[in-house]
Amino acid sequence: MRSSGDPTGGTDGHPGRGLGLPVAGRGSVSGFGARLVGLVVDWVVCLLVVSAFVGGDVWSGGGIVQAAPLLVLFVEHTLLVGLLGTTIGHRVVGIRVVGIRVAGANQRPLGLARSAVRALLLCLAVPPLLMDRDARGLHDRAAQSVVVRDR
Repeated sequence: MRSSGDPTGGTDGHPGRGLGLPVAGRGSVSGFGARLVGLVVDWVVCLLVVSAFVGGDVWSGGGIVQAAPLLVLFVEHTLLVGLLGTTIGHRVVGIRVVGIRVAGANQRPLGLARSAVRALLLCLAVPPLLMDRDARGLHDRAAQSVVVRDR
């Protein structure tokens, strides 16, 4: 038997139940695997963008070049999630980020301010791993958002 703090919902129901989200299908809370794959795709895109400007040094370099992909990831997530609700990696795996309100998820993008907070916490790496029963990391709770399936 799972505890009530289990990210899978345990005995309290499915993840997203408290947010008014469906159990499965479009609009339901995305799984951790899809989020991880989406983040890996975004990271590779960021590495490619930086390498286009500084050459192959991004793959083995140090110093400021080493921090550049993280800065690009921050900018990508802030702009794309804030304005479109999805990043390149999110689109590949079929997920999106939506804002929440008490009665459930609204289907609009977060806006730049909330997505910047979310992106900053995402770049710190640990906050996304600390999930609540609705499978929302600290970065999603701070931005009042949830990652849902788009297909």
